[in-house]
Amino acid sequence: MKLNLLFSILFLMLTGSCNEAKKMNHESKNSDIVSISLIQKSDTGTKELTLYKNHYTMNINDENYRYDLKSEKWTELRNILNSLDIDNLSNYFSDEPEGRFVDKSLVSQIIIENKNGKNSSQEITPERIPKELNELYDFLLSFFPLQ
Repeated sequence: MKLNLLFSILFLMLTGSCNEAKKMNHESKNSDIVSISLIQKSDTGTKELTLYKNHYTMNINDENYRYDLKSEKWTELRNILNSLDIDNLSNYFSDEPEGRFVDKSLVSQIIIENKNGKNSSQEITPERIPKELNELYDFLLSFFPLQ
């Protein structure tokens, strides 16, 4: 009985250490982030949002805007990214919605640039957001003016 308890405790400690190591690995990769973009293409035009550490830019139907980015927002973004494996961004998929019409007229893509290059998500539609990217997608979408 004591031996089982000891093995259980040891297993939990090792599992926790592995999870912590993964989180630290994601955090160190996130410190290398240069920019994060959300590109949305629809029948009515293209919108692109790009966040940098101190500012963000928006291009809405070829009109460019630049705004300051509060450090709290960058911190919030990095916290969201800590749950993602940025190198595998293109491997996040969602299931096909069943019994629903998928509107292909709005397609989005998330692009994360770091020191080593760019990582892009698969095309995302509002009905098909991978659960791993949902929080990031909603966060980025919140920067757009009323839609």
